[in-house]
Amino acid sequence: MKRLLLILILTFSFQALSKADDIGDFEIEGVSIGDSLLDHFSKDQIVNNNLKANYKNKSIEGLLFQNIDFIVNYDAMQFAYKVKNMEIINITALTKTGSDINLCKKKKNKVVLDLANIFVNTERTDEKKNHPADISGNSKVISTFFNFKNDDFVAVECEQWSKKMDNPNVLKVSLRTKFYNDFLIEEYK
Repeated sequence: MKRLLLILILTFSFQALSKADDIGDFEIEGVSIGDSLLDHFSKDQIVNNNLKANYKNKSIEGLLFQNIDFIVNYDAMQFAYKVKNMEIINITALTKTGSDINLCKKKKNKVVLDLANIFVNTERTDEKKNHPADISGNSKVISTFFNFKNDDFVAVECEQWSKKMDNPNVLKVSLRTKFYNDFLIEEYK
């Protein structure tokens, strides 16, 4: 009987660990990949949002939301979704960090440590490079990626913008599907 109980416990334990391989099992501020945008926002909030991404391919749309009641731990959230069915395929939460990049790094390291305990079955990579949106090369991004076997990933990033870019420095936490990442690669060829 004890042996059967041990087998059942081990079986259920491994099933719980296997869920760590699916990005849809995680959420930021109560929102998960695969949710409908309509589960979290009214049609009016979506249609009247003037902070939209301008993609050439109109099958995907992106929105930035600020000052929304359920966004507690971040200053804003960005969503990319399929226009046809409103399915969320990317979630990015942003927190302004001010001019001190060390403050951003400290916050990033805490988030990375927390996520490393959750994403135990993922490959982790770190990267520091010039921000691709600043052709001058004066803006930097410091990233940690948790890469899933299906090529979805979670990114934790500090963006430090040059003064000429006039963007706030931010800590970003993103849940990104392979589908959306492939879309972006195609979009910006």
